[in-house]
Amino acid sequence: MMAIIVSRAKNLVESLLLLLFLPHRAVRRLGDYPAVWPACCVAVISYIPVAIRVTSKERWSANAAYLTGILCCIVCNVVAYAIIAGVPWPRRARPICVRPFVAASLYTTCFVVGWAIVEPPMLFSLGDATFFWPFAGDVVREARKFGSLAFLACSLIYYWWWLILTVFVGVSVPRRGWLFVVAPPMSTFVATRAAYWAYNLLDF
Repeated sequence: MMAIIVSRAKNLVESLLLLLFLPHRAVRRLGDYPAVWPACCVAVISYIPVAIRVTSKERWSANAAYLTGILCCIVCNVVAYAIIAGVPWPRRARPICVRPFVAASLYTTCFVVGWAIVEPPMLFSLGDATFFWPFAGDVVREARKFGSLAFLACSLIYYWWWLILTVFVGVSVPRRGWLFVVAPPMSTFVATRAAYWAYNLLDF
């Protein structure tokens, strides 16, 4: 039993590291029918430090905001992937076709653990973000506002996540996959709005 647990944990770590540093090779490793539960474990474990930090400093509504934002971001990206990949919507093909990307999205929630130290990447509008954003009006002002180290860390997390998902989809979907490059900023904007909506809804 212990040997099985160790083997599965080893496979989980290997899949995660491959996705983080060699996402183009992770496509082949995950395959067409990857198990989603290891990626779910990564998502839950990654959020625990954030939940502890948020609960100790803020109200429970902040946890609802974080979770709403994460879920909304994943759903938006999955929809974008499905559209680009041309998933056959009828019958049972839909959940099977999007499964590799769902697993990859859940694995990349490992970056959420960084939110226990820095604020999450948020995109309020085309010219207002908590990370380096080329369309921001004054990048220097934004960097000073959020603190230089925190600002850089937040930016690194965001663009690393963006690159991983874009490469993954680009390799998974021949020719059309690189259209996904516009999806992460759009999902970030929607997730930011949804998170603030959830926070205000439950802040009593």
